[in-house]
Amino acid sequence: MTDEDRSRGAAPEGAVPDEVPEHAVPDETPDIYGAYPRLTDEQIAYLTGHGTRRSVVPGQVLIRDGGPPPDFFVVLSGSVAIIEHHGTPDERLLRAHGPRRFLGELSLLQGQVAFYTAHVQEAGEVLALPVDRLRALTARDPCLGNLALRAYLGRRAQLVGGGVGFRILGSRYSPDTRRLREFAARNRLPHRWIDLEADQEAEALPRRVAVSPEDTPIIIWREHHVLRNPGNAELAQLIGLSPPMAPHSHCDLLVVGSGPAGIAAAVYGSSDGLTTTVVDTVAPAARRAPRP
Repeated sequence: MTDEDRSRGAAPEGAVPDEVPEHAVPDETPDIYGAYPRLTDEQIAYLTGHGTRRSVVPGQVLIRDGGPPPDFFVVLSGSVAIIEHHGTPDERLLRAHGPRRFLGELSLLQGQVAFYTAHVQEAGEVLALPVDRLRALTARDPCLGNLALRAYLGRRAQLVGGGVGFRILGSRYSPDTRRLREFAARNRLPHRWIDLEADQEAEALPRRVAVSPEDTPIIIWREHHVLRNPGNAELAQLIGLSPPMAPHSHCDLLVVGSGPAGIAAAVYGSSDGLTTTVVDTVAPAARRAPRP
C-alpha cells in the first residue's frame, strides 16, 4: 500500500473494505488508517478451525486494563467498546468495533498488560484464540500476520498519541521526570505527562492520590496504583515488560534497538517462528518469543 493509499484511508491488503454497510454498527469507529480492518470470510473460517466461539452479553468484560490480554478475540456479531478508566469517574469511550473486526493491540504480541478495558456493548458472539495459537497461525499465513501487525502498530501509535495509559506527574526540570518520560517514549508505552509547573491537573491530582509535590515524579496507574519516583525496572514490571534473559541464552534473531523499526523486525521475526531477542540502551530487558 502506498502513502497516498493510506492518506485516502484505503484498507490494507487482505482485509475487507471497511465501508461495507452491512457490517457496521452504530457509533462504530471508522477505519481511516488501516488500524481497524475487517477480516475476510476465508480468514475467519481459518481462525474458527483453531478457536472457540463464545456467546457474549452486554457489559461482559473481554479484556481488563492492568492485566494481560487473555485471548485474541474476533467479533462475529454484536459490538465491543474499548474503554479507558473503566468504572471510574474519568471513564471515556475510545473505540467501538462491530462484526469481522479483531481486538487487541501491540501488548497482545509483546506480553504487556492491557491499557484499556474491552467490554461487550451489544450482545453477540466472539471467536477466542489463545495468543500462542495465534502466533503459530500467523506464522503459517503471512498475509494474516502482516494484517494483524500493521493494525496493532497503528493502534499502539493511536494510544500513545491519545495520552492513554499511565500518567507521569513531575517537573520539567527534574532529571528523574526526564528519565521516566524517555523510558516510556523509547519503549512506546502509552502514557501522558502532567507538567507540575504548567498543567491544570498538577495541583489537584497529587491531593487525589495523597502525594505531596516533593514526592514527584510519580507514576499513576489505574487511579489507585501510585509509584513514587520508580526506577526503570520497577516501571517495567508494572507494565509487564519481559524480565532479563539468562546471560548464556541463545536466539535465532538478535535485534539491536527497540525503536519502531526494531520492534517491527522483532514481531515479524517471532511471527515467523524465530526465537527473537531485542536489546536497547533504555529498554529494561530482552524480549523473547519461542518457536510456535
